[in-house]
Amino acid sequence: MALTYLTSGLQFDFTAATVQSPEDQLAYATRLSEVENALLCQAFGGQVPQPGSQQRLQRYLNGEISRAEAFQPLYSVGQHRTN
Repeated sequence: MALTYLTSGLQFDFTAATVQSPEDQLAYATRLSEVENALLCQAFGGQVPQPGSQQRLQRYLNGEISRAEAFQPLYSVGQHRTN
């Protein structure tokens, strides 16, 4: 599933997981929304996704890793500025 509002250089083509129950479908949709929001915020900030982001975020969409594991690299300490 491509994120149509991002330029081709900023989007990933995520594969939709085969889900069976309505609860699984809702959980997947929630995770997808979180991923889309994170990528959109990065794009607004002028950042491009880092190498490995697609695989890590796909694993989150599939429910293989936690939210903290998926999003921690997007908010690394090295990006903070000191005045």
